Amino acid sequence: MASVDQLLQYPAVKADLMLRIKNFFSLQFCVMYKSRNNSNIQRDNTIAKLAAMVMNADKGHTVNLNNPDLAICVEIIKVKGHSLALLRANTVEHLLAATY
Repeated sequence: MASVDQLLQYPAVKADLMLRIKNFFSLQFCVMYKSRNNSNIQRDNTIAKLAAMVMNADKGHTVNLNNPDLAICVEIIKVKGHSLALLRANTVEHLLAATY
């Protein structure tokens, strides 16, 4: 069974997320999770682990589901029997600018 631990074992994935949060103090963030055709990776465990990783950065980061500064988007899909995960973290301003 795949897990978020397996996703975060790749240094590039963890480094990318930590790079995006390192310059922020008191960042408010949310974790958005979407899974298609997959039941191997558990939603609640994934969200909890990512949130804990951000909050443990010791910069006063907190969860804010209604008005976050940063959105961490996790998408899990199953392709040919294998679970693939996409992890993106962008500031809300960057995401809004990309939609216009």
